[in-house]
Amino acid sequence: LRLLSKSKKNIRDLKDQATPGNRVEKREVMKEGILELLQARVSQSWLTDIYGVSRSSVNRWQKGTLPKQRLPRTPSNALSSSERGRILNLLYSEEFIEDTPYQIVSKLLDRGEWLCSIRTMYRVLAEAGDIKDRRNQRRHPRYEKPIIQATAPRQLWSWDITRLPAEIKGKYYFLYAMIDVYSRYVVGWMITHEENSDRAQHFIRETLRQQGIEDKVQLTIHSDRGSPMTASNTVELLAVLGLAQSFARPRVSDDNPFSEAQFRLFSQSVGGAQASAALYSLVETAKLNGIDPHDYLTLIFKELPIADSAEDFEKLLPYQAQAHFSLKPYQAAK
Repeated sequence: LRLLSKSKKNIRDLKDQATPGNRVEKREVMKEGILELLQARVSQSWLTDIYGVSRSSVNRWQKGTLPKQRLPRTPSNALSSSERGRILNLLYSEEFIEDTPYQIVSKLLDRGEWLCSIRTMYRVLAEAGDIKDRRNQRRHPRYEKPIIQATAPRQLWSWDITRLPAEIKGKYYFLYAMIDVYSRYVVGWMITHEENSDRAQHFIRETLRQQGIEDKVQLTIHSDRGSPMTASNTVELLAVLGLAQSFARPRVSDDNPFSEAQFRLFSQSVGGAQASAALYSLVETAKLNGIDPHDYLTLIFKELPIADSAEDFEKLLPYQAQAHFSLKPYQAAK
């Protein structure tokens, strides 16, 4: 009785130690516990009933042998290699090349012939890796995403046009901006009240002139497929200048990410709307005073941070800037 109560306590301890989620660990703990209790002369039949283990497993544990590995058995009616070849030749024959196994078996039965079952035909095709259309037709090559890479400045520029909300509801200005993809430097920008191909051509010419880009250079200009970008006169201009042109893929919204990221500030914030209105006001004021807007804004961004006195600020006003700084006169786009 003392041995029996001790063995029951050991069994409870073994069950508590075994992790319910890990079957392999649980079986190993149970195996060690059963072998220990068997050495203490506990009944084998009693242990197998409690643990739910077969006697053959306990005997195998005591002998230290592993279960026999069953070798894969080949059915007696398995197809030979010649029979498989005959089935494949039939499936790829000119007569049955466009038929499914269901249709092939039906046609053969109408002739009084029997080769194999429908499932066997599908199995042979699966082993040959040909569960598809068996006709000799064109296979589309794998599509690879096109990549344009810039390894230095002045190799790849990206430009786009975005609307800037004005202070009046329903009124918009249009910001043309071009950046160097390698350095993220804004090589050119322009704010107008309309969006068309004529403005786009003027913007491209002015940007190339300001950056000192000569004809026939190895420069690619990337853009989306907006109407000003794909207009025939814009394409002809770039061709005449000897510049390569790249477009975003059709129906792909993220193929011009660098320009889109810069526009996010102006198009999706109240501060951007106020900044766009202020910039447009400066541009129009410079035009009215006969000053080139790009030169005037460049002067403002350069001199305004270092201005200290009221006289310095007055020199930057549009009607006084030409008297103190060398600025190009404004020429309207033709």
